[in-house]
Amino acid sequence: MQRIFSTFPNSWPGLGLLLLRLATGLYLLKDAVQLPIDTVPDWTLHGIGLVSGILLIIGLWTPAAALAHSVLLIYQALAVGGIDPDQVMRIVVGMAVAMLGPGSFSIDSRLFGRKRIDIPLPGRDQNS
Repeated sequence: MQRIFSTFPNSWPGLGLLLLRLATGLYLLKDAVQLPIDTVPDWTLHGIGLVSGILLIIGLWTPAAALAHSVLLIYQALAVGGIDPDQVMRIVVGMAVAMLGPGSFSIDSRLFGRKRIDIPLPGRDQNS
């Protein structure tokens, strides 16, 4: 994961990424709960939307979840035969989250973020 992102931004940029993740994930959960399920492909799409939404909200495997979100929306737009501006915005936000990463307020940051390791100098007292 560290190879994908150079940093896990904190402070205001990290908060902005958290808000993007929450908005995208909550919208996915809303869609997964509200849309009717009639066939097996609908179950699959709703399952992908539900899992992607939860992963985005908690910030786990964020790039994969955001990419799955964008691909799901593109598939839905092609299946219906048209794209509305709302869908375009959601696809763009999903791709932006996939490219920018989860930020420091995420499980990804705790698992894969940069760690600080202090190596003591030889001959120096550890307590001073």
